[in-house]
Amino acid sequence: PTSDSDILVECRECGATFNNFMELIFFREDTLKKPVDLVTTRSISPYMKQDIEKEVTWCEG
Repeated sequence: PTSDSDILVECRECGATFNNFMELIFFREDTLKKPVDLVTTRSISPYMKQDIEKEVTWCEG
């Protein structure tokens, strides 16, 4: 079985809708050809945030 891709996104207030979130998931799954777990920076537990941010590769788009 193929593993999924974990993607951390930082949403701007003007574009943070459920539909946009779901469209981004579907777009990434189509592009990467595997399941995607999409997580927003606002939803990360404060207890895990430092560990997660150490492993993040940031990009803008």
